[in-house]
Amino acid sequence: MSNPRHSQGPGAAAALGYFDGVHIGHAEVLSAAVRHGDTAAAVTFGRLPKKSSGRILTESVRNRRIRGLGINEIITLDFEQVRDYSPEAFIRFLKAKLGIKFVSCGYDFRFGKNALGDAALLTKLCLKEDMRPLVLEPVLFGEEPVSSTNIRRRLEAGDISAVNKMLSLPYEFDFTVSVGDRRGRTWGFPTINQVYGEDFALPKFGVYASKVFVDGKWRAGVTNIGTRPMFRADKPLAETYIPNFDGDLYGRNIPVRLYKYLRGEKKFSSDQTLREEIAKNVKESEKLACHSVKDMIE
Repeated sequence: MSNPRHSQGPGAAAALGYFDGVHIGHAEVLSAAVRHGDTAAAVTFGRLPKKSSGRILTESVRNRRIRGLGINEIITLDFEQVRDYSPEAFIRFLKAKLGIKFVSCGYDFRFGKNALGDAALLTKLCLKEDMRPLVLEPVLFGEEPVSSTNIRRRLEAGDISAVNKMLSLPYEFDFTVSVGDRRGRTWGFPTINQVYGEDFALPKFGVYASKVFVDGKWRAGVTNIGTRPMFRADKPLAETYIPNFDGDLYGRNIPVRLYKYLRGEKKFSSDQTLREEIAKNVKESEKLACHSVKDMIE
């Protein structure tokens, strides 16, 4: 558990949740803590619930976006330490150990041993402990509540436009750049290779218009996510071509944002037809990049 000293004080506020994705519903919960506290902390947990089907954002991207909403500190609780707390004990822990006076959470927040506590019980227990609770109502996307589950479903379907609207910022990853087979370099399309972790939700395999944050600015790119069927590679990874860039990015955590699903993975009859298709995808991505917004890291 991180040191909570910066969150202590008579007006300390806490936003409770996993905040996987930091979607627009999460933003309401986090912003409420910022508005109601002298200092505001995001109190989260070291691992996702068992029912989760994979992380949406890397921890570094998630934390950067949380802090971008005005949160002073991110307190990550050791799940093994608090998993057996009763709902009553968990609320007392927030007050006694973290000095929290105001608590915000989403309508579907669960807490305590076996997730026995819900938002209604949290409200009751907080009032009993002289803490101010605020439960946020669901934020809708169309007729559906915005949720991490819904975002994962859209991500896996390749509906990156809907994903980005629910996140309010483009879907982003920053996995470490690893050494590839350098095959793209021989075609004139060198790529950076980033392997997806096993505990992450995967976007639909295929080619995306993307942007890559390199040397202090966002550059248009083309990203292929998948297993490279043409070369029988079976480990999911992201390969991104950055036009007019030939620097060494190995070992760095490079942010990549996806903007539009261009096409599915497919095998080509020759290297030449593959080169032609990549060139076409580059033109599409560069055209889209001229009109995209929110290009700065928040």
